[in-house]
Amino acid sequence: MCPNSIPVHFSLREICAGALMEVADELEQARDIKAFLRALEKNRHLWLAVQEFLVDGKLGPLRNYAEFAVRRCSADGRRVSDAIVSALVRNNRRAVDNLVGRGEPVDIRARLHLAYEDAGYDDFLDWLLAQVRRKFRIHLALDAAGGMRGESGRAE
Repeated sequence: MCPNSIPVHFSLREICAGALMEVADELEQARDIKAFLRALEKNRHLWLAVQEFLVDGKLGPLRNYAEFAVRRCSADGRRVSDAIVSALVRNNRRAVDNLVGRGEPVDIRARLHLAYEDAGYDDFLDWLLAQVRRKFRIHLALDAAGGMRGESGRAE
């Protein structure tokens, strides 16, 4: 972190929404097999991580989105047609709407990019995935310790 930076805090929902938007864009924009397989694998890893933590209810009703994405993302890209890629992209975007509502994702993504630039990572999506995992660990630790709850009743 830069010495003159302002600490920015994101909710678990915001970080997941940012990661889902980024993966959806990477899937849509992949122009070669290497980029496509990388995006497909990142999408799979993200949804596997989300699926692990759905039991605590912190991410709302994402179970169906997660199950769909994990089922459709084969690790090697086989049997993944253009129609499946389009469905995965729509799945991610609908999950984002469910997490943060319509209209907010662009603003969240801009703030996430600022925090990423300050963090010194080479890849925005890798940084987002690391943040998702870090936030999940924090939530699990808070839950185990009785949790610090915000006014929404969720761990902040």
